[in-house]
Amino acid sequence: MAGLDFLTVFRNLLYVTLTINLGFEGLSNLGVFNTITRNLFILSLLFSAYYTFKQKKIGFWIYVVQIPFRIYFFTFSFSVLSDLPIKCVFENGGLILLILIPALELFRIWYWVKNYHNSFPKKTPHAQSENLLDD
Repeated sequence: MAGLDFLTVFRNLLYVTLTINLGFEGLSNLGVFNTITRNLFILSLLFSAYYTFKQKKIGFWIYVVQIPFRIYFFTFSFSVLSDLPIKCVFENGGLILLILIPALELFRIWYWVKNYHNSFPKKTPHAQSENLLDD
């Protein structure tokens, strides 16, 4: 799952570099807000991917916080599918992608939550001091 987030970051690097090079000239206040928010969101994808790869629980929680931003910017982990020629091959290819990408993201969320306890290392409880004493 971390690989999908890394792939999403690399797919959106052009957007980030363009906004850094062009600046905010000619953008409305909402445009500036959206640009800054999207760049920070793409940066947070790196943290999410890194901590997920390291199997830390914080990666899961970063991902949970990112969900509204993923919906707002329509930047899902499976957005790379839109680079495939599905729109050209099928008559309703755009509609297929509009349904398929969020459905796969929902499946990812369901799968991750279902296997949340199995995919992260468990901490062993520390022995109580009274159990360590000999009788």
